[in-house]
Amino acid sequence: MHEISIALSIIDSVIELAKQNNAGKVRKIFIDVGKLAMIDKEQLKFGIEILANNTICKGMSVEIKFLPVKIKCKNNHITTIDEDVEFLDIPKYLKCKKCGDNKGIEIL
Repeated sequence: MHEISIALSIIDSVIELAKQNNAGKVRKIFIDVGKLAMIDKEQLKFGIEILANNTICKGMSVEIKFLPVKIKCKNNHITTIDEDVEFLDIPKYLKCKKCGDNKGIEIL
């Protein structure tokens, strides 16, 4: 459950940004997450809401959106993954669907 450490980093960043902009209250945040991040949306949201208590973020709305992942092979073919990915399925995505390359894969 790495969502709590991610939630803590998000809250720290939001508070710092709010201070830099002299904000007295944070009402809403938007978070984009890549589908290969293996993050449970509800756990992350819960962690953020708990950690926001007693801060200027208390009661803020949290919107989390999962983004498709783009993978590029050494032959510059780009594959987009826009489906839910389970942890054990990751290796099958780390291979170019056009040329079969699996050694020079770059996640964009």
